[in-house]
Amino acid sequence: MSSDTRDPLAKLAGLLKPLGCRVERCNPPDFDFGLAWQAYAGLLGAELHLDIPQYLCKGAPLASALMFGDEPTQRAMMRGLSMDMRAYAAALTQRDLLIGALDRFLTDWDAWICAVTAGPAFTHRRPSIQRPGEPMEIDGSQVSYWRRKVCFITVLSLTGNPVVTMPLAQTADGLPIGMQAVGRRWHDMDLPSVAASLAVITGPFPKPPGY
Repeated sequence: MSSDTRDPLAKLAGLLKPLGCRVERCNPPDFDFGLAWQAYAGLLGAELHLDIPQYLCKGAPLASALMFGDEPTQRAMMRGLSMDMRAYAAALTQRDLLIGALDRFLTDWDAWICAVTAGPAFTHRRPSIQRPGEPMEIDGSQVSYWRRKVCFITVLSLTGNPVVTMPLAQTADGLPIGMQAVGRRWHDMDLPSVAASLAVITGPFPKPPGY
């Protein structure tokens, strides 16, 4: 996560504590994010296989374009494209284990606050079959387009947790930075009141310059 995304989250935590909130910085102790990314990609590949012509599934360019050049998830998606029913059932079982791990983590919390993306908004990109997404820089390090863009949201799409996405801050250039308030599965209606309370602190969304 970029520093200009991480710092506003830490600042928000510092503002919440004096208001009586219990805030801790932690991740789910028995939740494997790498496994979650691969499970998401594998299931996505299996389900896409049902919707696109068979001949399109045989070549790497399609998967490459869809996975934006991230090699581990691209390989998982390619496996998903040829997944049989037994493998698909095993993937769903793995998903259930990840759901259980995240639900246990969230049992004692009103919300899990995390980033939406690994960095703030970025300039428009033009992915193609040949160049499905160039690496992008985060604090001097190169990160794949896929991880930069969807590494957080795919995990929650896999587990099915309810989320409220909110504006958090802006970069020095005026680019928006968002955050997610994540709740337990089947507790969707608990989140709006949490989000409304957070919005009093974070404030409304200010338009970036020129928009």
